[in-house]
Amino acid sequence: MSRVGTSSLVLLLSALLAAPSFAAAPVPLFHFDAGLKPWTVEPASVPVRAAGKSPVAGKACLEVSPVFPGEVTLLTTPEADWSPYEKISLDILLADKASAPVEMLLIIRDADLWWYQATPVRSLQPGQWQTVAVDISPASTDWEPRGHLKPWDGYVPQNVRVFGIRFFARHAYRGSILVGNIHGHRRTGPPKSLDSLHCFTVNSESVGLYEKFEITFGLPVAFPNPFDPGVVDVRGHFVSPSGKVTSVPGFFFQEYQRRLEDGWERLTPIGPLRWKVRFTPTEVGPHTYTVSVKAAARRDTPAQTMTTNARGFQVTPSSRKGFVRVSTRDWHYFEFTNGDFFFPIGHNVHAPYDFMYAGFAHTGIPERGGTHNYDRILPKMAKHKENFVEIWMAPWFLGLEWNRKHGAYRGLGQYNLEHAWKLDYLIEQAESLGLYVHLVLANHGQFSTWVDSEWRDNPYSVELGGFLKSPEEYFVNEKAIELFKRKTRYVVSRWGYSPHVLGIELWSEIDLTGDSWAFVHHESKVLWHQKIAPFLGELDPWRHPITSHYSSGYFRQDARLLSLPMISYTATDGYRADQAQNKSVVQIVTDTARFNEQFKKPTFITEFGGANSVDSPNVLEADLHCGLWASYMTTSAATPLFWWFHFIEERDKYFHYRALAEFDSGFDRRGKNLRPSKLSVDNANGLLMSQVLASEELALLWIYHRDLPSGKPDIPPVPPGASLIIPGLRDGNYRIEFWDTYAGAVTSAATAASSKGNLRLALPQVTKDIACKVLPQ
Repeated sequence: MSRVGTSSLVLLLSALLAAPSFAAAPVPLFHFDAGLKPWTVEPASVPVRAAGKSPVAGKACLEVSPVFPGEVTLLTTPEADWSPYEKISLDILLADKASAPVEMLLIIRDADLWWYQATPVRSLQPGQWQTVAVDISPASTDWEPRGHLKPWDGYVPQNVRVFGIRFFARHAYRGSILVGNIHGHRRTGPPKSLDSLHCFTVNSESVGLYEKFEITFGLPVAFPNPFDPGVVDVRGHFVSPSGKVTSVPGFFFQEYQRRLEDGWERLTPIGPLRWKVRFTPTEVGPHTYTVSVKAAARRDTPAQTMTTNARGFQVTPSSRKGFVRVSTRDWHYFEFTNGDFFFPIGHNVHAPYDFMYAGFAHTGIPERGGTHNYDRILPKMAKHKENFVEIWMAPWFLGLEWNRKHGAYRGLGQYNLEHAWKLDYLIEQAESLGLYVHLVLANHGQFSTWVDSEWRDNPYSVELGGFLKSPEEYFVNEKAIELFKRKTRYVVSRWGYSPHVLGIELWSEIDLTGDSWAFVHHESKVLWHQKIAPFLGELDPWRHPITSHYSSGYFRQDARLLSLPMISYTATDGYRADQAQNKSVVQIVTDTARFNEQFKKPTFITEFGGANSVDSPNVLEADLHCGLWASYMTTSAATPLFWWFHFIEERDKYFHYRALAEFDSGFDRRGKNLRPSKLSVDNANGLLMSQVLASEELALLWIYHRDLPSGKPDIPPVPPGASLIIPGLRDGNYRIEFWDTYAGAVTSAATAASSKGNLRLALPQVTKDIACKVLPQ
């Protein structure tokens, strides 16, 4: 970490931004006139009641009757914003004389239920009312974190979820303790001004081309919603050597430590909340940058903008290839910014645990292992030469916005910083392993009442305090659209920097959203994408490819949506149970590629394997193997992504990917006018079939037993002497390589000649399948 400044970095102010000033009149926070609720006591066996008015407190009090030694805690869940208060105070009476000290402390749990307790511990004097006051201002030193390392700040009192009063004594005592007059005292004194960035650091003063440059700093004001750019808009402005100016949104950040505890991933916050700006340079040479902060003193005052002095950093040459984009040479495929070809090979690891698979088969993967499960899977993918993985930002893992009752979620418009940190970790892991991430922003169940519904837990629902009566309103409600835009802004600001984010999928199985089948192809979804996709494209300086995904198969797609200019590529499912006439996986992948030619965009399948529920192991492996090889012999932009990652992991089926990757190594598909076809195999008694991808100059073939895709355990033998004719090759001599599709190695080689556009290929003995390359000599 290179420290740019240990003191505050002074901003060039266009104006002074000030927090509001408050009068000093105390405000009652709790009343006991109506009884005990919502207070509870721990242990529950300790007597507690709402007592009568006291001469000092003037109002009803809360009376607890502990028996010491030990401790007793009064708890309530205010779910309140106490940030307007500089301190809180309460009156306490230890009613009976104690032979030894009785002490007390105050407890607050914040929005994420992290514990803070007031220090020092107060000793109570028996027989007299005492007023205890504690500073809760942003700069308070009265509170210490317990069980974590995140210091007290101005964001803690913004959402006090739990407030507690703990009494304890080390010696015997039996009597009553009365509590009353719990007040908040509004802030006094001069307003807090936002005139500096403190603890300003950068990750390095020199980074390689396409490497991350990261700025980290703190702001002295706690904003009511740091995720709303209408409240606070932090941006980095970068000037490249060519003079190109790039503006990148900043984002709110919390550092964490992770651990695995009894099979559960636990995250603990460490250090203060910070702001970050991430930028990936696309030019070599000296860069300059400034940071701007636009914020309003209050909601009813205009925003004011402050900008730092310009600073600089150096960008050096590197071996990195840049960002993935749709090829400018051949729209079927992807390539890197530097022009190198990229063919994604991988499978779907949408979550760390698949409950559907676990319901059918044993898995040794921890149910709640979180990112630790990816530590187990991603390195194996890379070791077996996979370079592509799909990861979802779903409510159960990595989602940003959801119901507050679930984990570290904060409701609408506020984001889950634990999940954001986990995605940071996974993106960094992917980068280190050479994997590229297909990032999915939303799964259909969040906004569906008819398929895999999670609507009952969705904070947008009016039943949970939201503003939508139906999930179908999500696509037309302007407030909902604005909140999605705000979320995509956070996604771009935090993960857009990474060249290892291959593409952004706005929806998984968007056809299954809504209330019924009638909404599958509703026009509102098309109109929604017409608003969101261009917004994302303009916001993202690095122009990551964008798509949305359909369930079942290519026949479920909406051509109106996929034809939109800002939809970069197409993605769909390929499950056998969803296909007409019980198609095999070979037919599914070939039909998908052929059908989607009409869009003139890269296409691939992001979910396949068996039926859309778990199938037998033989069928799953047959689909995995045949799906990879059959798809490779099409113009698909990537391998299809096998859904059942548990199956691959627990049965160690990664070798299927290594075999295909070895076969693919060094092959650039672009501009070769490759076309898929099927050729008849002679002298094989109808037992062999073929998938061919060929041009006038070369041919790639996959020859397979007709029963292989079915997963049948017993396959009839194929007689020797089979052959086939490859038409369309230019006349000349060709080198023939036969490949083992399981080992990923050449098993034999030969030469053959094409005459009058035909090349007869004599096949070796085929048991299950073989692959073949026919290359010009």
